[in-house]
Amino acid sequence: MINIKSTFCTTIILFVLATNTIAANLPPEILADKYILEAKKRVIEKEFSAAEKSFEKIEKLNIKVPDAFFFHYGKILSKTGKAIKSVDYLVKYLQISGNKGQFYHQTLELLIEMEPQAEREARDFSKHLARQKDRLIIQQRYADELIYWKKQEKQRKEREALKEKEKEKEEKEKKEAVNPILKAN
Repeated sequence: MINIKSTFCTTIILFVLATNTIAANLPPEILADKYILEAKKRVIEKEFSAAEKSFEKIEKLNIKVPDAFFFHYGKILSKTGKAIKSVDYLVKYLQISGNKGQFYHQTLELLIEMEPQAEREARDFSKHLARQKDRLIIQQRYADELIYWKKQEKQRKEREALKEKEKEKEEKEKKEAVNPILKAN
């Protein structure tokens, strides 16, 4: 009897390996075109996060991309709520293509729309960092205090151990002092 679960898992693994092998055998420029088509399809389906992932794949290819890449990536990032990153890509598009670029006016309009969001995002992030810093300070204080009290406890135990040794030494000395007297009698 064939184990259905095992067969299913094997089929999935083979599919994933085959897909990765196909992608690995394509030149980066063709892969970039493939990812652009994936991104376009995702935008049509209003799946902007999936489209963003396609753009990320293109960036990882480390190839020269057309100027429009930065505009489209910035536009998609604006749809995913990543205003700061969106503004960065839109500005990069303007820096590369200047006022002669195909998407010049659209980029400016999108920048006007995204800048307030990017500023809010930056303020929120700054507040988040400040809260994190405060937490770290509190944690450091707690750690310092814990170290202090552990050191105090260690010193207390060392003092107690020293007192115990001294007490044992005194008792031993008393016994030794008493023993010669007993032996003499």
